[in-house]
Order: sequence, then structure tokens, then C-alpha cells
Amino acid sequence: MPGLDDVDRLAALHATGLTAAPADEAFDDLAALAARLLAAPVALVSLIDRDRQVIASQVGLAEPWASRREVPLTHSLCQHAVARGGPLVVPDARADATLADAALAALGVVAYVGAPVHAQGQPIGVVCAIDHAPRAWSDAQLALLQRLAAIAARELERRHLDLQLATATAALCDQHDLMTAVIDSMDESVVVVDPAGQLMLVNRAAEQTFGPAAVIDVMTRAPSEVPAVLGLLDVDGVTPLDPARTPMQRALAGEVVRGCELVVRAPATGAPRWRSVNAAPIRAADGRVRGAVAVGRDVTAIKEAQRALERSATRDALTGLYNRRGVHEHAQLALLRAERSGRPLALMFLDLDGLKAINDRLGHAAGDAVLLRLAELLRATFRASDVVGRLGGDEFVVVAVDTGDDPDGVRLRARLDAALAAPGPTGAPPLAVSVGVVVHDPRLGARTLDELLADADARMYAAKRARRAARQGEASLTPRG
Repeated sequence: MPGLDDVDRLAALHATGLTAAPADEAFDDLAALAARLLAAPVALVSLIDRDRQVIASQVGLAEPWASRREVPLTHSLCQHAVARGGPLVVPDARADATLADAALAALGVVAYVGAPVHAQGQPIGVVCAIDHAPRAWSDAQLALLQRLAAIAARELERRHLDLQLATATAALCDQHDLMTAVIDSMDESVVVVDPAGQLMLVNRAAEQTFGPAAVIDVMTRAPSEVPAVLGLLDVDGVTPLDPARTPMQRALAGEVVRGCELVVRAPATGAPRWRSVNAAPIRAADGRVRGAVAVGRDVTAIKEAQRALERSATRDALTGLYNRRGVHEHAQLALLRAERSGRPLALMFLDLDGLKAINDRLGHAAGDAVLLRLAELLRATFRASDVVGRLGGDEFVVVAVDTGDDPDGVRLRARLDAALAAPGPTGAPPLAVSVGVVVHDPRLGARTLDELLADADARMYAAKRARRAARQGEASLTPRG
């Protein structure tokens, strides 16, 4: 009939999923209510497909139709209600030439009343009552049937929404699984938190970097909840990172962070690993921060390469001490720290006596051995925080920091003299070194590094001249035989 083949109507019908599995207990109560309220021996909840009437639920329908759960449209009065899009009331089908068909007799339909059920605005089925004898249907009975049809429509709408939700949930699950697979395949660590800093998502690389998700969850909480950020250090690899200044907390505060470098101690070994981290807030449509994401990559290899380059640029190739450039860079930093703290430092200028004679007499390999011996002596005598370097040739420099308890450098010089006087390896004679010492107290006025070096150099040469004069005096007093 016209309208039954409508594409939109059929699409709405098939979207219910009921035509493929028509037996549905959810509609049994509606059929039972229709039969009871209308005092009818037969009641149906039916769906009208292109070429058949599918029975979703029934009360009192004769066999074989009850078992088959579908009826050809040639036997269907419900199709007329769907085609009309409104209720159909038939007191006696035998009196209607259009409805008086032998097939109707086969179903035992004489009196009929049906109200269409709509889904997505389309008439897709009917709630109906059937009697085997002629009867009148009151307006109240028709109104009850229409209310039952509206209940059926709401049930179909709920199912449609449930189906949409299930479809959307399945799609979201698929997207989540895909996203998880993608981020777990990344070498970069990915961490996502909610506005309170509680963990929402973490990938495998992040757990390998920071430890289990439970540890990461603690690390990303608000600073007021965390006494210290576990395992996160500043770029010096020593200073704990301020909890309020972690990339994640900065992003939760609305800041976009790019290339923030920090150090993480590996959970298994405790070895420092350098990370470069980007972080950004996740904002809602109204601009509120609803979370944050941080992505970090390991830059340890780059840092080590940089340090190797810096070392090659600032270290003496023979002794491993700072070279002239390294001495100037680190001595300048030591001087700046002294100026800020007000604590004195001492600068020593050393010259290895007789190196040229050793090179001329025994060769440069022997001279290099003596230089290495002096380098090791200086390295063992002074602290790791002191600056020890070789300016070139036979000249060395030591910058000793925080010498406030030795205002004239007397104890510092005595320590060096004791080390120089000790016997060398395999009975080698003590090293002969000329030394000039200058102590700088920043509280007495500012001085430049070049001024301190020049002062210590002058004192070293004065000491060398004094040693040479002493040796010449001793030689003149030696009797000649």
C-alpha cells in the first residue's frame, strides 16, 4: 500500500532491531494490558515491514501465526493503520468490502481497533485489539489503546537511545584502544591528569621512566598534597625540583610549557636521565582548565654528547684538568659565587721548574709523565669543588673556594708543600714547583679574575727568582777542590 515502502519509515523500523528478533518480552505487558483493558480475546504489538507483519508480542493469537510470529500483509489489518498514520477502528470487518477478505477469516478477525506506534516520527507498527465477533469500540477504549501505543513508542525511543549510546560507547572504546596502542608504541612518555592532578592516562614509556602508575599519580598531585616531587631534579641533577614548578603543575595553572629540561632518576638503577618535557592545559569549551597533558622525551644521549663536546673544549688533552678556557670559565663562576656569598677564595699560580731540561735531556714522553704526576698530585690535594687546571706548558692554576679560615693562604700553601715534598712513585725525586698565592676577600673590594691571575703570576715569578738566587748562593759557598 502507499506509504509502506517509504525509505525513512523502513529505516526507522529496521533501526529498532526488532524485525530480526521479533520475540521480545518487553512488549508482553503491553499486549496483556491491551487485551485486559479492552476486554478483547486477542491483542498484538506488531511491526509492519515492507512485505510482512512482524509480531513483537501477542495474547490469544491462533496457530500457526502465534508460533510463526509473523503474518503476510495480505492477512493484515494493522498495515492499514500504519498506512493511515492514525488509529483504525473496525466494528465488523465483514461489512467492509476493502477488509472483508478470506484471509481475515483465517485469522478470526471480525472486530478490530489499532493505534499506530511511531519511532523517529515514522509509523512503524501498531498496538491493536481483535475480537472474533462484531463489537463497537468506545472512545475511551481507543484512548487507552493510543496511550499504550505511546508507551510502546517511548520504549522504542529508549531502545534507540540505548543503541546509539552503545554504538557511541563502542566507537569510543575503539578510539581509546587505538589511542592506547598508539601512545604505548611511543618512546615519549605521555601523562594526562584531571584538574586536581589525579592521573587519567599514562603510557608504557612514562611508567618505565617514572615508575608504576601509582607513583606517577602521587607525583602529579597538587603541591599542597605532595611534600616533594619524587625523583624529579633540576638540570643540575642534584637540586630537587620545586613541586609547584613541575611542567604538569605549570600546565594545570594554564601555562603552555615547551622544552622544559629536568632530570629523573631511573626507578630501577637510580641513574640520572635527562628529559625534555612539553606540557599544556586541556581546556573546556568555556576556557576552563579541565586537565593537563605532559609529553617528555629522553635527551640523555644529547646531553652526554654536549658534555663530551664541552669537555673536549674545556679540558686539557694530556692531564684531563681544565685547560685555559675551562680555567677561565670555572674560575670566573667561582669568583662570582664568592662575590655573592662574601666568602674569600685563594688563587694559586704554579710553574713546574725544569720541564724544558727534562724534555731536552730525557724526551717529551718523560716531560709528559712529570706533568701527569703534578696533575694527579693537584687533583688529590684539592677538593672537587676547587678549580684545578693547566694553562699550558708548565703552568698550572688552582682556585680554592671558601677559604675564610685561612685568610693568608698559609694552610693552603702548607698542604701543597707537604704534597710536593712526598716521595714520588718508584723513588722519583719530589717535584720542584714555584708557587704564587693570592687570597681575595670580596668584602675588601671587587677584583677581576685577570687581576688575580696577574697578581698570583707575579708572586710565582718572585718565588722562582728567590729559589734561583738561593740555589746560586748555595753553589757559591760550595768549596772547589
